[in-house]
Amino acid sequence: MANAERGEVVVKLGSEEWVVRPSFDFICGVEEATGRSILELVENIRSIRLTDIVLIIHEGIKSTKPALPPTKAVVGALAVKAGVTKLLPVAANILSAALGVGTDDDEEPPQGNVGAPSA
Repeated sequence: MANAERGEVVVKLGSEEWVVRPSFDFICGVEEATGRSILELVENIRSIRLTDIVLIIHEGIKSTKPALPPTKAVVGALAVKAGVTKLLPVAANILSAALGVGTDDDEEPPQGNVGAPSA
């Protein structure tokens, strides 16, 4: 069961189900592969391409570190079979959850003086 307060999203494709919790690696993977920022993808969610939906879902599944993650081709085939109208909200929820990354109290905060002026 997914915990929305922790940014978790359930992804169900065929008979498989994953609880995706977007991470920094997820964000980097999506931005690198699409050439677009997470914010840009969210702002343009109504005109998102099927390839981007598949990529978002695939990167999300990979971020859960399953023992045998499905390939992007398998996710793509399952996405087409499930239908874009069913997967668009899933991709949108994953992106929205990614915007809240770093708010989980269970994770150690990054160390260092990020943004502090140098002496």
